[in-house]
Amino acid sequence: MLLFCSVRGCNIIKAFLSKKGDGYIDVCVCTVIVVAFIVIALNLFELVVLKAELDSIADDLIITAVYTGEFGDEFDLLSQELNNDYLDYTVEYGATEYFSGKSVQLGEKMWVIISKETTVKGIGLFRIPITVRVKRSGISEHYWKGEY
Repeated sequence: MLLFCSVRGCNIIKAFLSKKGDGYIDVCVCTVIVVAFIVIALNLFELVVLKAELDSIADDLIITAVYTGEFGDEFDLLSQELNNDYLDYTVEYGATEYFSGKSVQLGEKMWVIISKETTVKGIGLFRIPITVRVKRSGISEHYWKGEY
């Protein structure tokens, strides 16, 4: 086939070895690389924005927990409201020592961990699963009367 094309004047090998299309090929390759970098930058920006949103939600939740001194109804209501409005995230919480039920005595440490599973999208060829996790802590500011 190659011999047939060269006899008829097609000369495929000379067409591939020709230097006339180098600029066009360089532009095409550079464009693909630049677009790939832009996609990666947008994915990283998306992760930064997600972390900022989770930071804000965690701050709101820990402030509510600290001032009420418990992980009770007010905490649950705010958590559900923020979860419905913004993202589908999971909430974990705890304290160094509980007073009774979900109540935490004055001066005890409380914390909230919020996590969200997402994916980092490649250039459309692959997806990398990643979990963004934020932790906030505070000291209970509510004094509970009664016995342990």
